[in-house]
Amino acid sequence: MCPYDNKNKHESTRRESKWISVVKSFLFSPSLCRRRNPCVVTRAAFLDLLACLCGPASGPAEGEELASLREAALGIVRASELLDSSALPSAVPGGPPYLQSLARLAVSASVESPELWGAESCGPQLLAQLLQSGAYEVRLLVLDAVLSRLQRDPADPGPLSAAHSTLAGLALRETHPHCLARVLRILSLLDLPWTRGLDTLEDRELLSWALSLCQESTHSVDVLCAALGLASRVVVHVVEQSPGGVSGAVLPELQSWGRLVERCGRDEQPAEVKLTTAEILVAATPAVLANKALPLGEISAHTPRGPHPHRGHDTPVCGRSAHTLYTIAMVCLYRHSR
Repeated sequence: MCPYDNKNKHESTRRESKWISVVKSFLFSPSLCRRRNPCVVTRAAFLDLLACLCGPASGPAEGEELASLREAALGIVRASELLDSSALPSAVPGGPPYLQSLARLAVSASVESPELWGAESCGPQLLAQLLQSGAYEVRLLVLDAVLSRLQRDPADPGPLSAAHSTLAGLALRETHPHCLARVLRILSLLDLPWTRGLDTLEDRELLSWALSLCQESTHSVDVLCAALGLASRVVVHVVEQSPGGVSGAVLPELQSWGRLVERCGRDEQPAEVKLTTAEILVAATPAVLANKALPLGEISAHTPRGPHPHRGHDTPVCGRSAHTLYTIAMVCLYRHSR
């Protein structure tokens, strides 16, 4: 490296160190970033600055000043209204954005880069507290971060594996549609079976709940698609766990899933629902539709009109469910490609 490059690197490090020193002087000022400051807007602005400085793009974790700044930032999060549900300022002007600014710091430490913050041990507990927040804006931000982490590296859930029980409990009680859709998508990417506290949810119980959620969520395309994806994930799991054939006890739920998927592939359904249906069926083909044991049995279904109208049917037809559902998948994918 030439002397000029060394000089530039030294100058950049010096400027960064100066910035951190300035921020730390504000950080410990009781009049700016803590609860004593009545203006949550200025608190939020300062927290966003902290998130930029403490994030993974700011520098190495071993930097002494930066590590000290991250530790101080975590202290602010722990002492804030974010983890104190009785003091949530959601009704205060600027309250929700302020809580989101706090949540971004907490998400960086608990989901995105816990090793960078030195929060490997406290990260799972912090994540569980965030998921139980009374502010839906916070839950939505956290769930988006969790979903992004899982989609980026599904083979390595990292700290998310410890939050399985919390996520399952959230799915069973969540009322906000956007949050519910996110948590259902997250659970579709995690391993089965589910645990809730010390209890393990049985496959049939989980599938029955997911199917009921599909029936109740026709008003929300986002929730319907997420619930359908989760139900299909459980169906594939049930079939794969029963190579000798599924038990008769769970057969009614499997057939209900087949009829539900058939309805979701009809012409009158929104395009997003039909595309989700096609993707689900294609993914389920190896385990379910191509299974010689025919785990779905026989279902009564409507075959939608395909690319050649004279080959389709508008009247009910009864046939092997695998053939019927595979036809629906191919028709839906054909329509989407046009």
